[in-house]
Amino acid sequence: PAPTAKSALQIAAHCAGYSGGFAGVIRGGAFPETVEEFLGPIQSQIEAIKTLEQAEKVLRQGIADTLSALDTVPPELIDERITMPEGTMAFRFFMSIPAQHLYGHTYQIDYLQTCWDDQEVHL
Repeated sequence: PAPTAKSALQIAAHCAGYSGGFAGVIRGGAFPETVEEFLGPIQSQIEAIKTLEQAEKVLRQGIADTLSALDTVPPELIDERITMPEGTMAFRFFMSIPAQHLYGHTYQIDYLQTCWDDQEVHL
């Protein structure tokens, strides 16, 4: 890969960091006032992850937080649109993006493994 390409650990850290960020939007029923307010804590979390064990711990916590947040969504919020810095977005999108985000990066890591001739199935 290119010298600037992300490693599998960097991708895992990215997934871990964002999982908690998505949970915050779901729990709060709103997007932060600025993109920086949303991304700042996520980026700090990503940069703090240095090992696979840390990435797994943060990711599992983010998933648990997301599931907990989804359990508290009032039914009337599901079809609402929430305000974002650049317009509005269906709240339903934030309910589905945590899983879609992880799926996409799973495919990305699978592709990297293939590029590196890692033919083992990793479950």
